[in-house]
Amino acid sequence: MTNAKKKKKPGKILSIIFNLILVLMILVAAIFVVDRFYNRVTFIFDHSVIIIATGSMEPAIPARSCILISRVAPEDVRVGDIITFYSDDPAIAGSLNTHRVHSVISSIDGIEYQTKGDNNPLPDAYHARAERLVGKHVRNLPLLSFVARIILSPYGYVVVILFLSLYMAAVLIPSARRKRAAAKEAEIERRVAQELVRLRESEAKGGASQDSRDSADK
Repeated sequence: MTNAKKKKKPGKILSIIFNLILVLMILVAAIFVVDRFYNRVTFIFDHSVIIIATGSMEPAIPARSCILISRVAPEDVRVGDIITFYSDDPAIAGSLNTHRVHSVISSIDGIEYQTKGDNNPLPDAYHARAERLVGKHVRNLPLLSFVARIILSPYGYVVVILFLSLYMAAVLIPSARRKRAAAKEAEIERRVAQELVRLRESEAKGGASQDSRDSADK
């Protein structure tokens, strides 16, 4: 039984790790959905994940890609950096925009950036203001982008529900079986212990009877 318990430990540890990763992914996804709904960005340890909806930054950032951004001070932004900011362009109504910096303009009014999408023929009509700066592109996240595209697809919710259902089945069914097996094993051990006690009591009674007979014979 000790060996069986030792064998179960690695599997249990892996299960705990997987569950923690899954919970973390669900939390990140929840934050991501809420952020998209409220047009905001939540930073964790000065980093955040956002999705690029259009292909204006292709090929550097494909459409519908998730990217990692980090906080950055306005004075640390350089030409060539890809920045995320709240646009003043009325055409996109103050939404988040992610474009490359083509020039940095400093004046008494503050710092502004002339930006341009790599895939756009012309620079943006409105400069990005330092006070509207959100962060700087760190890297693309291909795996997360793949998952996000599935979730955001027309049938994405079906895929998510199916995945969660399969996961719950994969976790709960083996767990229920293990509990039943453990209960059965405990019941067997209990019965064996009871039988051993009964045998000891029987042997003790038999010994006492024999001693009584020996005394009577004397």
